[in-house]
Amino acid sequence: MEKIKGTKLKILKKAEKLFAERGYSATPVSKIAEECDITKSLVFYHFNKKKDILKSIIKHHFAELKKHRDKMIKVAVENYNSGEFQNSDKIFVDKMVDIMLQKEKFWKLMFYEIIRDDEVWSFFRDFIRMWHEDLFEKLENKGIEIRDKKKFIFNRMFNVIGPIMLYTIKKDEWNEYFDITEKKARENFIRNFKYIMEGNTKGRDGK
Repeated sequence: MEKIKGTKLKILKKAEKLFAERGYSATPVSKIAEECDITKSLVFYHFNKKKDILKSIIKHHFAELKKHRDKMIKVAVENYNSGEFQNSDKIFVDKMVDIMLQKEKFWKLMFYEIIRDDEVWSFFRDFIRMWHEDLFEKLENKGIEIRDKKKFIFNRMFNVIGPIMLYTIKKDEWNEYFDITEKKARENFIRNFKYIMEGNTKGRDGK
């Protein structure tokens, strides 16, 4: 992917902030131009339409996430234990929370647009699928076979990735509601996650 810089990068950063705060549909291109202190026509010089801005934001972040993804796959494979797979998942979720908190605005945008936009959902779904295909290949190279791969991905999506996304984008509201510190909330989340994974350990190989 080409390195994004200059005015184009500025547009993406401002658009990402606005999309996360106001929603994609409620953010006109004129508002993006205003925030960037440029003309609307200059925005369209770099992007044919508003949807292309959203696509570029997603692609840009997914390219960055791939670097983290490869490291996390390595951690998962190194810590895989056929008797206690939840231990590697605990490491996975801890690192995933770190990554998502670093890109909190982006994940807020993704969470809402996944629900609204089939094309955004397709981007996200394909990224998750490719992520796990890499994981399966590395596990198989270690002599570990995941028999029901679709079920494995399904479980990861709804038992791991989905809850992490919801925790990440609404953590401040939940912390305030329960009157607990961010550190305590995270400890509780990781501990409860471990219980969930212990109950789903058999699902690691599709049983």
